[in-house]
Amino acid sequence: MTIHTLCVCGAGTMGSGIAQTAALAGFYTLLYELNPAVLDKAQTAIYKNLQSLVEKGRMIPAEKEKIQQQIHFTGDIHNCLADVF
Repeated sequence: MTIHTLCVCGAGTMGSGIAQTAALAGFYTLLYELNPAVLDKAQTAIYKNLQSLVEKGRMIPAEKEKIQQQIHFTGDIHNCLADVF
């Protein structure tokens, strides 16, 4: 079985870190969280971390954009269709 998508349930510090790492590794990643405030905080933190990598020269802006497009933030369990949870 080939893994293309991952779903991370829980967007706290650990979940958002796993989602970011999965997206950096090239996986389409779903980050699921019931609490909208926590989900927004995770998205802000991930985007800030990626921008930091660009500023440090470890990533080019095009890579950052691609990775941001590979992460889908959702509070709807019905969107959680993935190869790995």
